[in-house]
Amino acid sequence: MGLNLILSGHDKDCRTRVVPTPDPRSFSVLKSYRRGNNVALMIKYPEAENYEGLKILVFENEPKEFVAGAIQFDPHFFPDSNLVARFAPTTRGWAMATDLVTNLSNGLYGGSNGS
Repeated sequence: MGLNLILSGHDKDCRTRVVPTPDPRSFSVLKSYRRGNNVALMIKYPEAENYEGLKILVFENEPKEFVAGAIQFDPHFFPDSNLVARFAPTTRGWAMATDLVTNLSNGLYGGSNGS
């Protein structure tokens, strides 16, 4: 679950506000960019508050069926996930995500060549 700390300047009062974690089963894929088995996705999570629920995720070594058959996209990093990066959901963030997908597919990071 997300946590946003709010600190006041003078009285050292500390309040916390819980930010809802997006439900990984409630999503819409708005954009995708694929090269080989690597894919960037712009996903809308209706329940998420920050960035109006938009997230840009990059996955490595995922087959083409991964997006079409997905019943959930969890935007958090886990040891058994092929999620390799998240970017701010901006024009610049999307450009960086698609560059990463291209570079992963070209083997620039020593991983998958996208085949």
